[in-house]
Amino acid sequence: MAESTTNKAASTAKATAAKAQTTAKATASKAQSTAKATAKKATDATPRSAKDAVNTVVGFGVMGVNKVQAGARDLIKSVKADELGSRITKVVDQATETAKSTGKQADERIEAVIVKAETAFAPYEEKLPAQVRDLSRKTRETSAKVREQVRTKVLA
Repeated sequence: MAESTTNKAASTAKATAAKAQTTAKATASKAQSTAKATAKKATDATPRSAKDAVNTVVGFGVMGVNKVQAGARDLIKSVKADELGSRITKVVDQATETAKSTGKQADERIEAVIVKAETAFAPYEEKLPAQVRDLSRKTRETSAKVREQVRTKVLA
């Protein structure tokens, strides 16, 4: 009987050891599954996080490039507007100088014609009646004043 109790105790110990071993294997397997799942989640999350970070950096880069391009377009527009303004100013200045030069030449020619006409008309003016002669003289004086005012305003 002592042998049988010893056998029973050994058997029970073996069964308990087997059960403990099975439980340990199951727990280890469960822990291993949990570790794998956690590692998989971490592994899956790491590339996703890295991908998100890269996408964020690229997004900021694209926004920065767009902002620089918009600034460049605005700068080009303002430079073109400034160039256009300076070109228009240059053309207007040239046109003004040409008009003044042409006006001075025309004034000189007209003045020469007036002097010739007055010189040619002077002998006949003396033969006119006094009232007509006075009127002719006042007309010449008035036209000379008007021409001088035109010269001052237009050719100055």
